[in-house]
Amino acid sequence: MVGPEEIPFGLQKDLLCSVSGYFKLYFDDAPNNIIEHVVKIPETTVEVFGLAQTYIYTQEVWPDDQSVPTYEELFALWQLGLKYEIDGLCDKTLECMQEVKQRTRQIPGASLVSRVWKETDEGTPIRRLFLQWAEEYFQSSDAPADFAKSLPQEFLCELVVEMSSIASGPASGSANSSVPPPSADPSAAVAAIVSSKKNVHYLAGVADSSEDDTSKSLKKQRRNPLPLEAAMKARAPSAPQPSRPRKSLTSVTKKPVMGRRISGGLAPDGTFTDVQKVEFCADLLTRMLSGPGYWTRLVKPFRTPVDPVADGVPDYLDKVKQPMDLMTIKSKMDRRAYESADAFAGDVRLIVDNCKAYWKKGDPLYAEAERFSKSFEEKFAEMGKWLTKMNTFDQA
Repeated sequence: MVGPEEIPFGLQKDLLCSVSGYFKLYFDDAPNNIIEHVVKIPETTVEVFGLAQTYIYTQEVWPDDQSVPTYEELFALWQLGLKYEIDGLCDKTLECMQEVKQRTRQIPGASLVSRVWKETDEGTPIRRLFLQWAEEYFQSSDAPADFAKSLPQEFLCELVVEMSSIASGPASGSANSSVPPPSADPSAAVAAIVSSKKNVHYLAGVADSSEDDTSKSLKKQRRNPLPLEAAMKARAPSAPQPSRPRKSLTSVTKKPVMGRRISGGLAPDGTFTDVQKVEFCADLLTRMLSGPGYWTRLVKPFRTPVDPVADGVPDYLDKVKQPMDLMTIKSKMDRRAYESADAFAGDVRLIVDNCKAYWKKGDPLYAEAERFSKSFEEKFAEMGKWLTKMNTFDQA
């Protein structure tokens, strides 16, 4: 029974237990001779639970392009996934938030930011995502102080700390003296940090100056920092009907994104072609460079080329004979220089190898390289699954 009105939803018990640690324990303690278990979830709405039900059955939060969920609905969905320990729902919800941002070109309002900071713990992924979006907006805003005044103080304090650590440069001690301390007025501090912030620094892991043209064009189009969200279509309380998976929302940007539909059919031997595999790599690279907050932070240290002078590593090119970075990989991908997925993966792995060759185990960047490598290899291993799914969609 969902919501204050106790609207009934039906879910198969075994399926629910397989995806939810909370309900697995709940039903382990319940009598086995009950045909129908009734569980009340009054804290959510029919619309939000409908999204959760869609995810449980399809592994997709947003099943079609017809209606766009609000940020408020997605935050409630994220809370639902956290409370009931639904495998992967929180991460999928953050991905959906990113797609909503790309589709609507809007960021969450101050009221939702306040709720998130009141109802979540420090360091949670949704907080990091909101901080990232705010930082991106401040970099493009002509009046950052005015924007900051509409945001809660706790949020601004975290943002000041985040931006101060970036603006102060590498750990070697070349601090930016114009950056105010976090104890200063948060609104003024944010404005000062934005005005004093310099170009990307490899060791600090900042990559705002290297954003692609699409991101820059989207930023220029923003005027009101907190525009009203478009009215959303009401959802019926009944269980969602099966639908074809939605098309990528990245099509709303000016540059087309490769890889959302694979080219042609299978090779004569029934395997996927090199062209199709490279299209998967292009899609993966796009997700790495412009995906949700987790990916954005993970790739920051490896996004742009190392500048031995500016980055304070004068002997870098003595130790690293074949430099590589993600923007160089993107340039090669854009001009179709990759003939195979292995060539693409080799360049990504070269980034990791270079980092480990220069830095020693125990250094922060060495650990960053290991985390980046682990995430990349996990996603790269999903190529067969991704290609099969895309091929099925094209044949449908």
